Amino acid sequence: MKLIELNPQWKKVDGSDERGGFIMADGFDDAECILILCPLCFQKNKGAEGTHSVFIPNPKMKRDFLGGHARWEMTGNDFNNLTVNPSVLLKGTCDAHFWIKNGEIITC
Repeated sequence: MKLIELNPQWKKVDGSDERGGFIMADGFDDAECILILCPLCFQKNKGAEGTHSVFIPNPKMKRDFLGGHARWEMTGNDFNNLTVNPSVLLKGTCDAHFWIKNGEIITC
């Protein structure tokens, strides 16, 4: 499965108020995280309907915003060649476990 099939979005923290929501980022260099549809649930649901999103922060995100949650190293410059390291494991939800390598989703 290609990452681009999962409606990926570059996001960053909106610092305009204390709620700290997310806004669209201009691209890889501006992004603090990516938001994608869960690849496991996307396959099970045969599409986006009923599929939850997955938030994957990178090291640019401020630690205090997430309370020390993990961050993933990201290389590439767009969703067609993005690599995320290490793998993504969604514990306590659907238990999806996958890699993103060179714009491809590889399930574990």
